[in-house]
Amino acid sequence: MLKVNGRPILEISIMKMIEFGVRKFYITTHYLPEKIIEHFGDGSRFGVEIHYINEEIPLGTGGALALVDQPDEHMLVFNGDILTNLNVRMFFADHMRTNACMTIASTQYHVEVPFGVIAEEDGVVAKIDEKPVYKFMVNSGMYFVSREVFEHLPSTGKFNMTDVAERLIEKGKKVSCFPIYEHWLDVGRPSDYDIAATIFE
Repeated sequence: MLKVNGRPILEISIMKMIEFGVRKFYITTHYLPEKIIEHFGDGSRFGVEIHYINEEIPLGTGGALALVDQPDEHMLVFNGDILTNLNVRMFFADHMRTNACMTIASTQYHVEVPFGVIAEEDGVVAKIDEKPVYKFMVNSGMYFVSREVFEHLPSTGKFNMTDVAERLIEKGKKVSCFPIYEHWLDVGRPSDYDIAATIFE
């Protein structure tokens, strides 16, 4: 419910999903759920259905997903503290194209080492990289899941979406990733919240 340019982060995300045709939402709550319910209500003022699932104790995204009604085919899952301009239609099209059980939207993350990194063997220096930058594809907190995923969710307890992905992989199910090239911010980090207003006007 933190505001960016006068609007709660979750509202910005929901409005973007509405633009892509989403008409039914489930919001899982834990801390001060009444604040979220008071703001969004049943969704009618946004032209959508909104249902709420309150977690007495935090269950993780995968654990909370187990409490949601199973979709007829596919469901979009996203964390409430992220902002992105991701084209959801393209994301869904890729999920369908790959015939994946689960598709994870991924974004590139850079780590710069502020020192020279030494490559050595038995004390002999072979190479020194001055302030190298390492690039990783990281989980963005957005997923498309097929109905089949619900067969592998826990009945109780905490379960993260990474746990879901690992369980699917162990069972030989296809988990794919879709790269995000648009803006993406984890607004749960104070440094990103400070710049969110300039990017998501």
